This record gives sequence, C-alpha cells and structure tokens, in this order.
Amino acid sequence: MKLKDTPIIQRFSKGDVIVSEGIVSNNAYIVISGKVQVTKKLEKKTVVISVLAEGEVFGEMGLISSSV
Repeated sequence: MKLKDTPIIQRFSKGDVIVSEGIVSNNAYIVISGKVQVTKKLEKKTVVISVLAEGEVFGEMGLISSSV
C-alpha cells in the first residue's frame, strides 16, 4: 500500500459518524478545524471517551494493521 501524495479534504457536520469501532478503515484523518468526539458504546449508553481538536490525528492504525 502506498500513501497518496494529495490528501482528500472531507467536511463533516455535527453528529456525523466518521468511523465506527470494529469497522476496518484504510484512512487516517487530521482535524483541520472544529472538534471530533470519540465515543464508545457501553451497555446501552454512548459515552464520550475523548475530544480531538485541531491538528490531532485519528484512524491511523487502519493504515498499519488490517485487524484494527
């Protein structure tokens, strides 16, 4: 696998699901503006476990491992 030279800019709205736990992705994301909530379903509740801000990266493990 090779990383593309040109990143793709995607815009998401409040409440959009960008990635889901357990779903393999081959994308990494950089927060350019705004914030991203990282949530986890525990029992019947969705809990915010982290809030990512501008400059932070997520989803990069999918580039490294096909089992993430």
